[in-house]
Amino acid sequence: MRAVGRHDGAEPSGPRRPENDAQQGCTGYTGVGTADILSILSIPVESRCRPDRAFTLIEMIVVMAIIGILSSLLITGVMAARGRGKVARTQSLMVRLDLITKQYEIDHGDFPQGSGGPASAEMLHEALTSKKWTGSQEFTRKEAADTDGNGSAEIIDAWGRPLSYYHNRSYSGPPRATTFRLISKGPDGVQGTDDDITNWD
Repeated sequence: MRAVGRHDGAEPSGPRRPENDAQQGCTGYTGVGTADILSILSIPVESRCRPDRAFTLIEMIVVMAIIGILSSLLITGVMAARGRGKVARTQSLMVRLDLITKQYEIDHGDFPQGSGGPASAEMLHEALTSKKWTGSQEFTRKEAADTDGNGSAEIIDAWGRPLSYYHNRSYSGPPRATTFRLISKGPDGVQGTDDDITNWD
């Protein structure tokens, strides 16, 4: 029986080494099967050799638009939260002033004088901080400031606007009662609108 062996000049068995880069697929020869070769050859060489695709201009515009929308929603939420915080802070100030002013009336037999406007907030601050009164109060810079530059501080709301204070005999608006009135113009800065904050709320 004749032995089968390699004849001189015959090519070796096994995978054939690719002759050029097109067959090599830009990755170097590693030895692949027939199915792998067919799969590689079915893809254009340009696609196999091309680097990862970058963002297109349209994709970048879409991403920037989404970021802009999210930022707008975040800013709106933050502003709304800050607005609610100012309302709560002014309401808290109203409660404190209501108690202090009633104590002032108990000690002096009458409420501080005032008939609305920045001057009334100035008169109220002067009365409640008087060193002649044993119940003298101190207010922070967020609660009292000289907004008109005349050298005397007024009691202000969280928006930095002077409160309107009315002695019980000087207030003519509803509700009518035998006590004083404190009014903040609220977020819109206009007295007499629905967002006013008062000591009778």
